[in-house]
Amino acid sequence: MRGGEDEAVALELSSEAPKVSLEPTASPAISPPVQPMPRDAGGKNGGLLFTWIAGGTTVALAGSSLLLWLSSDNQFKTQKNECLAMPAGGCERGTIETRGIQNLQTAHQVTAVLAGVAGAATVVLFFVEGGGQNTQVAVGPGGAVARGRF
Repeated sequence: MRGGEDEAVALELSSEAPKVSLEPTASPAISPPVQPMPRDAGGKNGGLLFTWIAGGTTVALAGSSLLLWLSSDNQFKTQKNECLAMPAGGCERGTIETRGIQNLQTAHQVTAVLAGVAGAATVVLFFVEGGGQNTQVAVGPGGAVARGRF
């Protein structure tokens, strides 16, 4: 077809020979083209994705560690108050159950270490993913200074 490329072509199918009609039909709705995701200065989509994931993991682990510590501290204080309320000087060593408190303390310490590791991974990923392009670190006799932008 020459000259009529913008007109739709309709094709009727039947048991007879096919008939082609060049009559204009309602044109289908054309959706706007999909815009590509914006690229950062390094040409990567998204930018610092794994840094943000590691940072969120760090915050979640640190929060969990804090909650575990507060819970174990509360259980310890409750048990201490119960012992002090007993007649004849309270509880004797070896007669009180501390396994629950110890388990919470262990979980607190493990999550605190994991939060520290995730925090270190966040810093490493920040520089590996190219976020350190606008970052300056200066170490001098009076201390250390770090400047950067996300």
